[in-house]
Amino acid sequence: MKISAQIAAAAVAVLTFSGCAGGIGKEANTLTLGFAHVVGEDSALGEAAKAMVAAIEEEYDGTVETEYYWAGALAGGPELLHAVGDGRTELANSPAAYSANELPAATWTDTLPALAGPAPLATAMAGSAAHTQLFREPLLTEEYAAQGVTPLGVLIPDYFYMVCNTPVESAEDARGLQVRAGSPTHTRELEALGMTPVSIEWGETYDALSRGTIDCTLTSLSGAVDLGLYENAKHVAMVPFAPTVLPVLMNTDALESLDPDMQDFMRTEAVAAYLRGYMKAGIADNQELYAEGGALAEDGDVTVTQPGELIAELDEFRAAELEELPGKAPESVEDPAAVIEDYTADMAQWRARFSELSGIPEDGYATPEETIAGVESVTDPDALVDSFVDEFSAEALTPSAD
Repeated sequence: MKISAQIAAAAVAVLTFSGCAGGIGKEANTLTLGFAHVVGEDSALGEAAKAMVAAIEEEYDGTVETEYYWAGALAGGPELLHAVGDGRTELANSPAAYSANELPAATWTDTLPALAGPAPLATAMAGSAAHTQLFREPLLTEEYAAQGVTPLGVLIPDYFYMVCNTPVESAEDARGLQVRAGSPTHTRELEALGMTPVSIEWGETYDALSRGTIDCTLTSLSGAVDLGLYENAKHVAMVPFAPTVLPVLMNTDALESLDPDMQDFMRTEAVAAYLRGYMKAGIADNQELYAEGGALAEDGDVTVTQPGELIAELDEFRAAELEELPGKAPESVEDPAAVIEDYTADMAQWRARFSELSGIPEDGYATPEETIAGVESVTDPDALVDSFVDEFSAEALTPSAD
C-alpha cells in the first residue's frame, strides 16, 4: 500500500500521483507520508510529529517513508490547509486561525482554550485534551471535510506572552505598543488593552523585532527560543494571551485509503503519540528556559515581569468575550451555548486531573518566581504526561469518526 507524498517538485518516491482526488497510488507494504509544519524540527511541535511517525512506523506492516517539510518549506501558514486538502502533503499541523474564511466554526473556538485557567502548562495538557474532543464533533469534522481534510487531534500551546524590546511593567507601559498578533483572538485582546496589533508572518518575527518594526510579539516562551527572539528581545511580560488552536490534519482520501485497522490507529494511538511527544517536549522546553544558563534563568539577561493590572484588564475582557461568544457564532453552529457548556465541562475535568497529577494549583501563581518554581517542581515529566494521556486516550480517543 502507498500514499503519495506529492512532494513539491522533486523528491524521489516509489510512486506519485497528482493530487489525492485523482486516485491512490499503491505499492505493496510501502506507506509514504508528507508532514508539513510552520515551525522547525527541534521545536515541541517537531518532536510531536516525529513521535507520531515513530508510532506509525512501529504499527505499520511494511515500510514507512516520511518527508518532513519544516519551517514552511512546503507552504506558509495560511496555505497549509489547502496543501493538505489538495494532496501536496498527507499531514500538517495547521493553525485554525490561518483559515478563518474556510473554517469559521473552528476559528470561533479560538477563545475557548483560555478556560484552562492560569496554571503553567495547563493549556498544553488540559487544553489539548478538551480541544481534541471538540474537534471530533460533527460541527468541526464536517467543516474540515469540505476542505478534503480530517482533523485527527489538536495541540494547544502554552499561553502566548509578550516578548518585547522594551520593558512592560504596567498597563500604561503597554499602551500604544506595536505587537505581532497571530490570530483574530490576539487582535481583539491587544486592541482591548490599548495596543496596536500587527500582522506579520511567524518566520519574519525575528527581523521585525531586530529592526524595531514591532515592539513585541505574542508567542509561547519556548516558541521564542525556536526563532532566537531572546537574542534581541530582552523583556518578557507574563500576560497570558490566548493560545493558538493547532490541529494535526490528514488528507481525507489518504486516510480512507488505509485499511480499517490502520485508520483506527491513526485516530487513536497515533494521536496519543502526537500528544505525548508535544507535551513532554513542551515541559522540557519550559524547564530548560528557567534552568541555569537558560534564556529566562534568574541570572540571565532577559527580564521577566508579571504586570497585575494588565492581566486583570485582560481577564475582564476575556470574561466579557466568553459571555458574548454564543451571539458571535457562525451560522453552522446551531447551538453555541451547548458547545460552550460541553467544552467547559471537558476542560474542567482535564484541568482538575492535570492539577492532581502535577501538583500545580488550578489557579496558578501570583509571581514569576512562584511560576518558575511550579514548572521546576515537575520532577518526572514523562510519568506525568504518560499518566495524563493514558487516561485521556481511554476515555476520549475513539477509532470511529462519529
